[in-house]
Amino acid sequence: MHRIARNLKLFLFIIFLIQSQAFSQLGKNLGMLDEYDVIPYLKPIITALSNASLSGTGFKTEIDKELVISVAIKGFAMYPTGSEKMFNPSGNGGISGGGTTSILGKTGSVFSGPSNQKYTYPDGYDVNLLSHFFIYLAAAYEHTEIFLKVFPQMSFANESILLTSVGIRANVNEYFFKRFPFDMTLGISSNNFSISNYVKSTNFGLSAQVGETYGKLSLYGNVQYEITRGSVNYSINGDPNSANALLRVSRNVSKSFEGKNALLTSLGMSLKYSMFILCGEYTIAKNSVMTAGVLVTF
Repeated sequence: MHRIARNLKLFLFIIFLIQSQAFSQLGKNLGMLDEYDVIPYLKPIITALSNASLSGTGFKTEIDKELVISVAIKGFAMYPTGSEKMFNPSGNGGISGGGTTSILGKTGSVFSGPSNQKYTYPDGYDVNLLSHFFIYLAAAYEHTEIFLKVFPQMSFANESILLTSVGIRANVNEYFFKRFPFDMTLGISSNNFSISNYVKSTNFGLSAQVGETYGKLSLYGNVQYEITRGSVNYSINGDPNSANALLRVSRNVSKSFEGKNALLTSLGMSLKYSMFILCGEYTIAKNSVMTAGVLVTF
């Protein structure tokens, strides 16, 4: 019995070591970058999570006058583009040359410094697909809807991700454009996520949606304007022999960033069957996103 307990403790200790090494990997990669290169290295995953948070917001443009509660489970799938897997270093640390991999790519490049010292950029995580599910909750009343999206138990590079989205939409042609031939909604959302303690980001989406409901079928198109802000915090373990002059001293880095404002467009549809609504949406963005799910209204 004591032998079994001892072996179990050893097994758990080994698992703990493996997890500790895995969870420290992203911090190690960031520590190989100066404060000018860390943002373009990270930006593709920030863009991808922002695109995911803005997708799958609605299932129709018509918003009810009576109180309606909606609950859905949806999933998204995204294939990062090739351009998102590379970036060109800034050269602020004295390193110049070609491109290297971003966090979504595969192998980091090796460059030479002015004194023929070598500097190796960190590898990426070779991401070809990002997918997960999320819970969609909404309450509609008087042609206005408040919604919440929660993406539970997400992870990237063995780091935990907390991603939530909250917003409001209004069926404005009920108030202003009564003769408009389609339903029109305007909305705003705040989308927040963090990757462990390394990255924190908030993006805002301003949306305009038009569509129509034909019996049990709803069709819509959506345009969103995205504004992204955030910060990155990590530690550099100084290497006096590094070809990058900015990495020769140990220090903590805290840097804010602004994403490039972007326009996203979506096409979606939903089909009501009994008390269930099947919904799907395709969002065209820096990384195009497909979402689908099942929704129940009360």
